Amino acid sequence: MMRRNIHFYSDSTEWGGQEVLAARIASALADSNLWNVTFLYSCSQFNSALSPEVIRGHLPYAASTPFPILRDRIPVKKAKAKQILLEQKIQILVVCPGNIERCLPAIYAAKELGIHLVSYIPMCYTQVETGAKLGHLRDWMALSIYPLIDEWIVNSNTQEYLLRRFIAKETPVYQIPNPLAFETSQPAKVPNRKMHVATIGRIYFAQKGQDIIPPLAREIKKTGTPIQFSIIGKGPHQNKLERLIEHFQVSEQVDIRSWIPSEEIQHLLQEELTALFIPSHFESGPIVLFEALQCGIPAIIADADYVKDYQLPHWMVYKKNNLADAVDKLCHLPENWIEAEFNEMRNRLFSNRTDTAFRDIVATVFKSLTPPKRRFFPS
Repeated sequence: MMRRNIHFYSDSTEWGGQEVLAARIASALADSNLWNVTFLYSCSQFNSALSPEVIRGHLPYAASTPFPILRDRIPVKKAKAKQILLEQKIQILVVCPGNIERCLPAIYAAKELGIHLVSYIPMCYTQVETGAKLGHLRDWMALSIYPLIDEWIVNSNTQEYLLRRFIAKETPVYQIPNPLAFETSQPAKVPNRKMHVATIGRIYFAQKGQDIIPPLAREIKKTGTPIQFSIIGKGPHQNKLERLIEHFQVSEQVDIRSWIPSEEIQHLLQEELTALFIPSHFESGPIVLFEALQCGIPAIIADADYVKDYQLPHWMVYKKNNLADAVDKLCHLPENWIEAEFNEMRNRLFSNRTDTAFRDIVATVFKSLTPPKRRFFPS
């Protein structure tokens, strides 16, 4: 069978969940022996994350931050992208933006060249919905980007619903659920009274909501329940978080740790933690939730819209922005814990997220992509 050619593109300078997942999709395609896969990237960490079967290409520029939607419209970047796309003789280009504002040089160049465009996008919230600066202006500008994409790939029902607010109803949208992070799953660990609870993610209150933890720790301290919080990550609000910890006088109950590699996160989840705490206001689909479940521990998670996709037990979900409910769910986790419910939930959620299932879904989705209307072989 003749292999098809496909190119992936990411101009992000950051390395996070979106980049990891884009690398896994590209690698799964390349390993299937059905595609010749090339990945064009700015972040050097793609080099080690991609399968040896993937052809690599380092971009000579990167997305501007902040406000790429305002800054990446310059002709110089588009001209560079156009030259690269011509040299690569691209037929199908899969752009991998963290949100609608990224990968713009390639999108504009590809449309001028008539290249079939697919976007693998996990975050379909608007800038206003995420509390971003100049959100209304950026969302207005983004409306011109959606029609440039021929087909879309998202990771959940919630993200497809959010995306379809801005695209034509006939535009194809496919789903590839986030795969499991680890190869094995540990037995469930029954939570005891003395608990160590962690929040893992970028320290950015508008999304991750870590600012609830200092007042939460103070209220839990009043109950006499021995809960230690660890906040793992870095971000723009770290100094604010440190000041909140001092203000609420919970420095003995809350510590901040920097980023740690994946293998250390797995060890921490398996050996040290009782539960994961996820106070996020919005997510594309938190990989860390599944990392915790694989390591046998539950998550206490705010009931943001994306959580509906998972149908979690009620004792794992608290009402967002409701401090009293969060206190109740954490303090009473040992009594509320039902191992049969926990195991049923894991079996259900894991069934379409194993590596084998992930590779099958990737193969099915990319086989379903609309073939380009014409072969693109520029002179």
